[in-house]
Amino acid sequence: MNNPMAALDKQRPLDFHTSLGVIGQLLALQSQQPFSIGLYYQLVRTAMEQQQCFIALNTQHQPVGAIIWMQCNVDLISELQSSGWGNEEDLLTLMARHQPHAEQYLLVHINSPFGQQLELISAWQQFAKNEQHSCWALADMGHASLRKVF
Repeated sequence: MNNPMAALDKQRPLDFHTSLGVIGQLLALQSQQPFSIGLYYQLVRTAMEQQQCFIALNTQHQPVGAIIWMQCNVDLISELQSSGWGNEEDLLTLMARHQPHAEQYLLVHINSPFGQQLELISAWQQFAKNEQHSCWALADMGHASLRKVF
């Protein structure tokens, strides 16, 4: 799929409203919508307010994907491995358990409509300067809902 997203101005930092629009457009390009629009808005807004939202750009400065992430302790990872995460409303509760200095990273949502998940995660890893800590990604709801990324 060719990227239909408009290039962003290199001289202008992304503000809240532009970022929200970019993430909404990326979501609209996904073939399957993972959450309701209301929940997705709350999730993105929470992540942006807590500076836990990353938007990746390609070399043409077009948005290619976004990641919503958090830091947590190993107890939360163990809990998610044994119990799963339930339903989509649980994601906001999960985001509230962010611990800024914890050593585990959890990718709550990966929005990659162009199929470049590995490149997106790699770009996020460089942004977060996360080369030495474990990173996990939420998958499907329920058991086996967590995948170790690195």
